[in-house]
Amino acid sequence: MPAPAPPLTLSGREAAGRYAQAAIRRESGAVAQARAGTRNHRLNLAAYRLGRLVAGGVADEASACEALLPAALTSQWGQRPPGPT
Repeated sequence: MPAPAPPLTLSGREAAGRYAQAAIRRESGAVAQARAGTRNHRLNLAAYRLGRLVAGGVADEASACEALLPAALTSQWGQRPPGPT
């Protein structure tokens, strides 16, 4: 029988980076799948949540924006792309 693999340990920075990537994927996916009538609220919620990670130094602002904008466009926002309100 082979010896068990040692436990995977991540440094704080690696764990935070993985958490941020997962959060960005989760939030952009939720925005992309938002139904009519909930899209604006869902985008605002995602931006708020990811903004907190950016402010805390866990996530990169450019990565969050690069994920949210295409997700918002995917969710069929209509004639006007989302932008500042």
